[in-house]
Amino acid sequence: GGSGGGRRGEEGEGEVEREVKKNEEEKIMSQINSKPNTFLLQIDPKKIATMMTGYHQQLFNQTTMSEIYNWGKGQQTPNLTCLCDSFNITSNWVASTILQAILRKNFADVFKHLVRVASKLYKLNNFLGCFAVTVGLTHSSVTRLSKLYQDERPVESQTRLLTYQGLVAPVNNNLPYRRILKGTEP
Repeated sequence: GGSGGGRRGEEGEGEVEREVKKNEEEKIMSQINSKPNTFLLQIDPKKIATMMTGYHQQLFNQTTMSEIYNWGKGQQTPNLTCLCDSFNITSNWVASTILQAILRKNFADVFKHLVRVASKLYKLNNFLGCFAVTVGLTHSSVTRLSKLYQDERPVESQTRLLTYQGLVAPVNNNLPYRRILKGTEP
């Protein structure tokens, strides 16, 4: 009927907005990756975190309960899929940025900067973004190579990263993460 057509139009607009946001995110990531020594370090971690949070919030707000239900049934879930894709894009971007920094000899600066991004995401209650950055910083290829640079990691950054790793760890059915969520204001 008539109301179904309007709903499809709204969903179509949401898809267009998602695609625009995704393209903006990919453009920014492309700029960062093209000049990892200069561009990334020039962007305030709070600005990166705020942009990521806005994108994640938009996707989350567009997610319906039926979409969450459909996820469990193996049906299409465009908003949840975009959230998952964003997590993977971010964690892979962080890992590749750290690996590039090792090659370009500015590992400590980039490591510290990305931990600050994770910290800002955490303070914004964007746990998806915080966890994505943390997973990228602790990616197996990064940890293998970064052992060579263990002494270059600022102690404060290492301590923060360990805190976030504890939240990401799937121990006791994600108990640390669930505790944080319970005490978080929406």
